[in-house]
Amino acid sequence: MRDFCFLAAGEGRGHLHSDSAAIIFREGCKQVDIEGASTQSFRRTALTLMSNAGIPLRVIQEISGHRNLEQLQNYLEVETSQVRGAMAKRPPRAMAQSARWKRSLPCPCSPQWPTARKPMT
Repeated sequence: MRDFCFLAAGEGRGHLHSDSAAIIFREGCKQVDIEGASTQSFRRTALTLMSNAGIPLRVIQEISGHRNLEQLQNYLEVETSQVRGAMAKRPPRAMAQSARWKRSLPCPCSPQWPTARKPMT
């Protein structure tokens, strides 16, 4: 029995077929008692980590082979803390505009609360 299995693209016999990679991945997860992992979850995690590391989306798109950024964005996980961090970095003018907009909205529990978003004029 092998302790670890390392894969390298094109090593020896050419390209590794995706079905073979999935089988090897599942077997490796089984050997180390990881449940619920899949090649798809691994791919999603790898792409998200690249994005979180600051690699431009266009570069990640090339690496992943997605045809457009919309497809790629479906793979990327965004955490609430990331959204809050981005909001905290907004310039003061944008925050002031956002605060004015929020003050102009009725309370969500009031009868004036819109049930559907309407474009602002």
